[in-house]
Amino acid sequence: MSEAVARELAFGLGEKVALPASARSLTPRERRRNQRRFAVIMLGIYLGVCGVILVGLALDGGQASREMLPIVLLACLAGAGIVGLACWWRLRKHRDYRDPLLWIRVSDRNVSIDWNGHRVDLSYDQVAYQVHYQSFRSNVDFLGIRLDTPLGPISIVDEWFHGGRKAAAAIVTEHDKWRLLRRRA
Repeated sequence: MSEAVARELAFGLGEKVALPASARSLTPRERRRNQRRFAVIMLGIYLGVCGVILVGLALDGGQASREMLPIVLLACLAGAGIVGLACWWRLRKHRDYRDPLLWIRVSDRNVSIDWNGHRVDLSYDQVAYQVHYQSFRSNVDFLGIRLDTPLGPISIVDEWFHGGRKAAAAIVTEHDKWRLLRRRA
């Protein structure tokens, strides 16, 4: 069910993408910037929530609130340390990232993959993919696709490609158009 909703989201986005569409793998600097942005946002959200709780306790005139304030402050600081370590671990895990120099172009006839001086052209009858999506409760979000290629599987998502989600949506849309035309013929 969630995959069908993600496909519909991909079709909606793919219809808006002008062809030819392209995606290129992120450089190490772009990848680090995205990871740092994620870490800052996560720490900011956590510290904001802790700040609201601490201000609420500080403004409450009750004796119990005043006694709980140092305990909650220490718990927030310990939690900030844990969130900071998790973000640091995530940054460290991806520090050896090397740009694979992939360039993916989507047209109405095929998908071209340029890699390290090599070029692979896949017609839509050769395209095989799985949809990447994220589902939380009743919300579904299309993230991209995992494209099976002669070079191996490639995850075309914004986390690894500049313009990855749009290119993935274009592939899903064009592949679906190709299947419909084949059925009518």
